[in-house]
Amino acid sequence: MLLTNLYTDIPSLFPQAIERNIGKYACMNYPKKISFIRMNVKSYQIPGLGYLMCMNTSMMGVMHLCTFSVTPSSGCSVPFLLIDTMSMGNKRLAYVELYDCRSEKIELTALQQLEDRYRTLSDYQEKPAWYIKERMKGSLIKCASKEDETKLYNMVIDALQTYIASVKIVKSDPNNLKGLQAFSNRMIDEGNPSSKVLNTILGEKGAIDFFKTVVMPL
Repeated sequence: MLLTNLYTDIPSLFPQAIERNIGKYACMNYPKKISFIRMNVKSYQIPGLGYLMCMNTSMMGVMHLCTFSVTPSSGCSVPFLLIDTMSMGNKRLAYVELYDCRSEKIELTALQQLEDRYRTLSDYQEKPAWYIKERMKGSLIKCASKEDETKLYNMVIDALQTYIASVKIVKSDPNNLKGLQAFSNRMIDEGNPSSKVLNTILGEKGAIDFFKTVVMPL
């Protein structure tokens, strides 16, 4: 499945990435004896930007999920980026979510144009959640059949390359960290896309620690 290749393909877009030791969070199974859910996680420090998390999840070998987060914890004036993909049967989903936590909302034209570039791909109808309203223009929530998986893969890579290009043209502002921290707190307190799975595997306290140290380190 092409979308699962993103687990190894996305880190290659950051040649300067330094892999972090995340200990027990690198490989998680639930329940331990049967392991219906298997999660492999990698975390990287990106000089001048912040942190990248890559998580590959298999549920009973039937559903495959890949989750990526880019946290600009250096103060770099780009949005917090969250990417999710899902493969199950003939169904394929890809989310590219941009959350503008910056202190100054400077227009990032290339990122905002992503929405128009992939308008022809089918939108996926999500269940209501508080964070949907927080997404900035350029976010992409798309679905496709197995036969059109390549289109979603290319969309994700294009979006990330556009994001990386934006990093190179913006400045850093330490005040951006206030917005990131506030958003991180909301993702913990009000729930995030991975809350249910992480709470099941790690318990509430473990899920919070995982989110703070791996998903969105600040």
